Amino acid sequence: MIDLVTLAFVVLAIILCMIVLPVMVLVQRRPRPQAYCVKEKATREIVSAHTVVLSNGRKALQGKCSSCGAALFRMKSGQNLAVVTAGRWGTALSARLGKFVRRPRPQAYCVKEKATREITGAHTVILRNGRKALQGKCSSCGTTLFRMK
Repeated sequence: MIDLVTLAFVVLAIILCMIVLPVMVLVQRRPRPQAYCVKEKATREIVSAHTVVLSNGRKALQGKCSSCGAALFRMKSGQNLAVVTAGRWGTALSARLGKFVRRPRPQAYCVKEKATREITGAHTVILRNGRKALQGKCSSCGTTLFRMK
């Protein structure tokens, strides 16, 4: 009789460790990065955050203010270069699960079709003036497309 009770507690402990605890960890919401909004003179959450390289070579987090939509920047320190899980990279839940999150293809304006199209085979090129750009082919007509970074 004691062996059955002990076995039941062991099974319940295994279920708790394998199912309930990982689900609780996955449900936790990651806080969004914040920056100072000059327009509203307050600290606000950054929406659509992504990493950019400034002209001086430093990395910064760029996005929009959650309330007014103004552009926000937050400088990154040398130690904090983690990838931000924003809308285009997927959610924190899918990143923690280890699932593959499909990134949308970059888009650029196709002069031939006079519309915004997806760039296939996109790669980074450096122009003569030193600026970086994405270069690839139009997904529908095959024309070479450029998108400035």
